[in-house]
Amino acid sequence: MWEFSTFPIVIGVMVALGVLIGVFGFFNILTHKWFIGWFLFMSILGVLGMYDFNAWMIDYGTNLDPNAIMKLANPDGTPMSYKPPLFGHAKMLNFDVTSLPATGAWMMFIGMTLTLVAFYLGWKKESKNKESEIKNYATT
Repeated sequence: MWEFSTFPIVIGVMVALGVLIGVFGFFNILTHKWFIGWFLFMSILGVLGMYDFNAWMIDYGTNLDPNAIMKLANPDGTPMSYKPPLFGHAKMLNFDVTSLPATGAWMMFIGMTLTLVAFYLGWKKESKNKESEIKNYATT
């Protein structure tokens, strides 16, 4: 799967871009709008990544060799699939399969949440600056 070699590069670039935007935002080189732009781009990449991963699991779990020695079927006679869940729990034959976010996913969630907080604080600061400019202009 080409994704195994590409995915770490994409994540590394997005992390570096997020850090650069954070540092430049801290020094007021970039506006708060860059935070929401990075957040939306990262969210789109995340959804596309989960979609691609799920598509590979469906492909590997349902396109089974018809000439395989073991042929397992559901009670209704349809061929059994071996696709584990993307999130949650499933019973596959005599196995309990659970798929939940691990440390990396929680770290990404925290990082993206902090990006939203940074956007909100920047927006709030800009709103206060505009209000004070309007008041200063009105008094002169």
